[in-house]
Amino acid sequence: MKTDNCQNILKYFLNLSDTDLLILKKYKGMDVKAERITEDVGKDRSTICRSLSKIMDCGMATKTKINIEKGGYYYIYHIQDKDVLKDIMKKCSNKLVKKMEKAIKEIDSEF
Repeated sequence: MKTDNCQNILKYFLNLSDTDLLILKKYKGMDVKAERITEDVGKDRSTICRSLSKIMDCGMATKTKINIEKGGYYYIYHIQDKDVLKDIMKKCSNKLVKKMEKAIKEIDSEF
């Protein structure tokens, strides 16, 4: 039950999908190519790339460009560990509390 609650909260606060959560859980603390995730998860590349983009937007992953000697390049994604996720959730929680406190103060003038 705790896992369901945690995942629902992550989905709400960070606007994450089931695929996003799967990537975070499966590859936490790892460096990985999008192709490997595509093969492991069984989703198409565009879905994985959207998930990785969303995960990067919320601060849970970084992307490094690797140049190939004979030409071309590829990206390695570093998926942050759970301690980074905890810090992000704490920041979200603090922001929400501040917004709620402000809304409570404005009730008298709004209603």
